[in-house]
Amino acid sequence: MSACPERLTDRPKKALELARRFAADRNHVLVTPTMVLAGVAAEGECLAAQALADAGLDAAAIVETTVKLPAWNGLPGWGPSMCRMLGDADRIGDSFGVRYTNCEHLTLALLSEGAPTTFTVVSLGADLPALRAEMNELASR
Repeated sequence: MSACPERLTDRPKKALELARRFAADRNHVLVTPTMVLAGVAAEGECLAAQALADAGLDAAAIVETTVKLPAWNGLPGWGPSMCRMLGDADRIGDSFGVRYTNCEHLTLALLSEGAPTTFTVVSLGADLPALRAEMNELASR
């Protein structure tokens, strides 16, 4: 799952499980970064979820930006973009001098320049630069 799954704290683990459920509900074969963003928003307890809510981003709206695919049997897996994003989240944690990856690190990876989820955030009306700044502030605590 993660570049270093043992680094994930309980809240990002819950967010990733929620992302997998969102992907399954939409009949996706792979969990996408957009589903992870929805998972963080739905997790509800982490500071990142609160910041997303303050920016007007809720899980239902984020999930609705994804296409519902025809039904298939199976549990969604982790594709290359997810592996890269989780590795980026680990590196972001390192940059803050910690040996764990929390929801704020995960969200910063999802909001990084060129990440596919940035389009979702902007299309839903959030102020991306302000949200990035707030996430950096939360991650530095």
